Amino acid sequence: MFNDTHLELLHHFTTVTYNTLTAHPTLKVMWRITVPQLGLKHPFLMRSIFAIASLNLAVLRPQRRSFYVDVSREEHSAALAMAVPLISNATEDNASALFAFSMLAVIYILAAPREPGDHWLLVSKGGLTDWLALIQGTRSVSTIYQEHLSKGPVSPLFTVSHAHVKNAEEKGQALPAWKGSSEYRQMMLLRQLIRGRVEDAQRLSQYETLLDLLEQSFAANMASPISYCQETLSDDREQVATSHIFSFLYRSLEIMQGPLQAREPEALVIFAYYCVLLHNLESYWWIQTLPRDIMEEIWGALNYEYRYWIQWPAEQLGWAPRDS
Repeated sequence: MFNDTHLELLHHFTTVTYNTLTAHPTLKVMWRITVPQLGLKHPFLMRSIFAIASLNLAVLRPQRRSFYVDVSREEHSAALAMAVPLISNATEDNASALFAFSMLAVIYILAAPREPGDHWLLVSKGGLTDWLALIQGTRSVSTIYQEHLSKGPVSPLFTVSHAHVKNAEEKGQALPAWKGSSEYRQMMLLRQLIRGRVEDAQRLSQYETLLDLLEQSFAANMASPISYCQETLSDDREQVATSHIFSFLYRSLEIMQGPLQAREPEALVIFAYYCVLLHNLESYWWIQTLPRDIMEEIWGALNYEYRYWIQWPAEQLGWAPRDS
């Protein structure tokens, strides 16, 4: 049963919050109309909608921040309790709702108030942090039910996002300015450094794949942001599409998971470069200071030699170590 607070949160999500999740108009319609409709059938998704809307209100109404943060935690916990057992046993009936839930749950984790000692990349027992584990779970569901999802109610997340990513990557790499950019030069330098350090052929092949994906994302970022109103918005960071930036994680996490858990310095350096792309999303309220928080973790895990390798991404973030 919905109470008055739930009705307020649902109204806020469908009038305000949905508009802050993406820059693409088709995806905005999906979040505003289709996802809440799915939530009526799948309570775990509706509770996740409540959680995100409540966090958004906590930002917009600081005088009631404590109340909305508490509500968001309660709703997110309830959503997790219902959804997590289903992820490993997804069906065609709930796959679309689980996929949407996973995306909202990632956004919730990123948007939730930071606590001292929070980890965003590295955990002591060699696992994945919550948001990366959810992305991995989302990938698992989408792999198994790809055909169903690509034709179902959340299909724009596949058709629109895939088309945008592919177009942006191809357009970016074809730009004459790409190979003259500092991003391209830094990617070439990073390749040289990794090739000179990693001797194992299999590991090097994995890193080459990760570097290819990262380079594609940087090139796509150069081709974006692209206005969906046929206007040039190259300086409007709020119009940066999230799709090509998060696509790197989505496509690379399976390869990167092991090296990250082993804290291989080359993997940490690659993720530091990825933080430059995440930095472009800081205008979204739910990203907050994530790129700089991750950079601080990476810096603390690297020795002095590898810290020199991440000087460029640190400068792009405007970040400096606290003990410098």
